[in-house]
Formats: sequence, structure tokens, C-alpha cells
Amino acid sequence: MSFGSPSDEAVKWESTVWRASETMPGARFRVRRASLARRAELTRRVRGLVEELACRAAGDGPEEKLAAVELELEADRVYVEWGVLEVSGLEIDGEAASVAAVVEKGPEGLCREMAAAVRAELSLSENERKN
Repeated sequence: MSFGSPSDEAVKWESTVWRASETMPGARFRVRRASLARRAELTRRVRGLVEELACRAAGDGPEEKLAAVELELEADRVYVEWGVLEVSGLEIDGEAASVAAVVEKGPEGLCREMAAAVRAELSLSENERKN
């Protein structure tokens, strides 16, 4: 049985990836890529938030809707703090931005973009889902 021609060149994998910001042109951020251990760790961190968010989002009252928004923001914060390792090309109040500074006092749109990037890196591709 043949699996193709052997190669002396190793497959290269980078455990992080840089993303250029669409909401803040010129800024970029480094995101962790998915691995089995990383996916399991983050799942443990956000499980309760996501479960409660689903329950609150299903409610009809304004209190449930407000609680759902709060939980969504908290989940985004967890994704950013866990999955974004570095920010470059951005200053906040005259200082080079850190991930913590972006979360604490940076542009909300950038935080949401970073959270979405982390979630995208954790998503399984069509090929990965088939296996």
C-alpha cells in the first residue's frame, strides 16, 4: 500500500497566527491556533457562560435580554484574554497597547473582532469535521 512519495521536508505548523485588524487599520494581533489541549481548556472556561447565555437569550423579558448581552460580553472577554497573545500597531492613551489594555479601555469593536478571530481559529474546517 502506497501513501504517496516520501518527503524529506517536514510539515510546518505555527501555533499562533497574526491577523490584521479590519476595524482598526494598521493594528494587528496574534491569535492562538487550535490544538486538542487548547480547545479543551477553553471549553472548560466558557462552558458555564455559554450554557447560561443560551438560557437567558431564550427569555422574552428585558432582564433576560440584558443578562444575555452581559454574558456575551463576558464570553468575548474570556476568548480575547485566552486566545490573543499580542497586539501591535495600536496605542491607547499614548502607550503601546497590550491585550489587557485593549480589553480594559480599548475600542470595543476591536475586542469583538479579536474574539471572533479566536472563535474562528477554534472552528473545525470541513475536512477536520469529516475525520
